[in-house]
Amino acid sequence: MLGRISPAFILLVFASALLIICPLAAHAADGTERELTNCAAGQPAATTIEGCTKVLSLPDIDPPTRAKAFITRGGAYTATHEWALAIADYRGAQNIEYSPNVAFAIAGLDMMIGENDDAINELTKIINAVAPNAQVFNRRGAAFLNAGKFDASIDDFNEALFLNPRDLSSLDNRALHM
Repeated sequence: MLGRISPAFILLVFASALLIICPLAAHAADGTERELTNCAAGQPAATTIEGCTKVLSLPDIDPPTRAKAFITRGGAYTATHEWALAIADYRGAQNIEYSPNVAFAIAGLDMMIGENDDAINELTKIINAVAPNAQVFNRRGAAFLNAGKFDASIDDFNEALFLNPRDLSSLDNRALHM
């Protein structure tokens, strides 16, 4: 079902990740400032990965900083198309503190590697945790479609259109697969 992955989809996944990445504040005077500075969005991916790996190896790092380091490194792995490593880091952040935005990024990556059932599970968690929006139902509909669950996909595309009747992506998806 998934053919060539469009650059727009990769950009959407990466942009979703960037929306949740907050720069890590340097808070230690014991030489970790450099690692914290290197573990930030906007650095070259290799620098970010190295910096965040060092931050994550610190024994006394507080949970919010650890979660941000996982998210930031996950974004760098996404930029380098290392999908499985990005997913692992985003899941590491989720184990510390749940974020619907991170779950949305995980679902997009799951779909990219053909793990549609995992994507459906992530998106269902979002729907159950927060007020769902058209984008979540549209993505879950696409995951259902890729998994061969056509009736469920149409139901989700319809729900996306109910929530946002002007959502052209949901309208296109529903029209193409009815």
